[in-house]
Amino acid sequence: MKLSKEEQLALVGTTDYKTSPKYGWLVAVGTFIGQFVLIVALQNCYIALDPIAEDFGVSPADLGLWVSLMGVTYGLFGVFWGSLCDRIGIRWVLTAAAVLTGAVMIAIGAFVFDMVVGCVMMALLGIMLAGCDDGVLPKVGTTWFHPSKRGIAFPIFCVGGSLGGVVCGFIAGPIITSMGWRADFYILGIMCVVLGVVEFLLIRNSPASIGTVPVGSPEGTPIAPLENAKKTAEKKATSRNLLIAVLKTPATYKFGIVMIVWYFWFSCYNAYLVSSAVQVGFSLNEGSFSTSILLITCTIGQFVWAPMTDKFGRKPIFILVLVLEGLSSFLLFFLFQMMANSGEPNVAILYVGAAIMGLFVPTAPIMQNSLGEQFKPSMRGTGAGAAATISCIGRFFGPILAAAVIVAFGFDYGYLLFTGASVIAAAVFVALLVKNTGGKCGDPMAEIEAKELGLSVGEILAEA
Repeated sequence: MKLSKEEQLALVGTTDYKTSPKYGWLVAVGTFIGQFVLIVALQNCYIALDPIAEDFGVSPADLGLWVSLMGVTYGLFGVFWGSLCDRIGIRWVLTAAAVLTGAVMIAIGAFVFDMVVGCVMMALLGIMLAGCDDGVLPKVGTTWFHPSKRGIAFPIFCVGGSLGGVVCGFIAGPIITSMGWRADFYILGIMCVVLGVVEFLLIRNSPASIGTVPVGSPEGTPIAPLENAKKTAEKKATSRNLLIAVLKTPATYKFGIVMIVWYFWFSCYNAYLVSSAVQVGFSLNEGSFSTSILLITCTIGQFVWAPMTDKFGRKPIFILVLVLEGLSSFLLFFLFQMMANSGEPNVAILYVGAAIMGLFVPTAPIMQNSLGEQFKPSMRGTGAGAAATISCIGRFFGPILAAAVIVAFGFDYGYLLFTGASVIAAAVFVALLVKNTGGKCGDPMAEIEAKELGLSVGEILAEA
């Protein structure tokens, strides 16, 4: 509910909350839905890769350009959506991104009949997906949740992606098998549009805009006076000036390097899993289900690792999980190699290997939480978006490099060696470049901006 100016002024500095401080959990549900849409769209493209390639008379590796184009626009437009988020708020950005994602999926099913149109549509899909992810989530989590609750909030956001992958893994294969890949894009696209509308009904721009405070705020925290947004606006000035400030911030490039290498892994870790399983001798449905197994254990892992960052800090847990991700990728490679050499594919081994890797996949909530906290609250959307844009280097070259490794080894599961090495390298860069936040460190950049503007940290977070 949007408050009038008179109501806003009446609430300044009071603890008479117009809306429950727990409203942030509804925002978390809305953001969960956005992540569901994001991963349904991504996962569906990966699962449909083989059927589309067969329809077009090419190999799945030949469609690597499609995946790369989607990845590069996904990254390039992070700064667009992030800046938009700082200017007009998270509600409209998340809603528009989800609805337009669904619309492009429907268009893929309707209009993609050759490689060129496919390239254009996948590039458009990447643009829309960018509005559901790294340029926006750090802003949502750090605005609606006190630092002591972010380790729980971000996994809730991201588990929507895990559930989206599980659902997609269960239904995409059977739909494609019985009705074709075009029908699959129609059905899932319509679902994404509907979910985008639900997001709009749940999400609000900030706690201050509805007369409340972030979830987990200490008892007695006053409602942030929206009139103080004028002070923040003086620092923001224009979108251009805000972007210039972000580009002058070293954290933009330091975290950008981390994200480049991390996206070498992320853009590929699941892209060739189904085709690798099929190559070893498993059916499409078995390969598709292995991705569901991976994402089920990923869901478990999200609620193991991210909450630990509230106690031990974001950085050390980030490094630990990255290293474990790399080791589990190597393990799955050797399991595939063993089954390929024996000529006896064992579905239990496939599912166990996918489950182990999935348990150590969930670095996204840790990374997004840490990413937002590297910047002052007034620039967190733009800052996160700029780092995400830098990451397009990893998003684009990741699939290309993985395809080169596949060609060099002669089998699809060779990509796991590349992803394992990439994610361990990312751990090294986190250790060298990322500022620790969370735990005893709290939210130091919010404290700095609050001091600059003569406000409390609670006020800064609530109106960001």
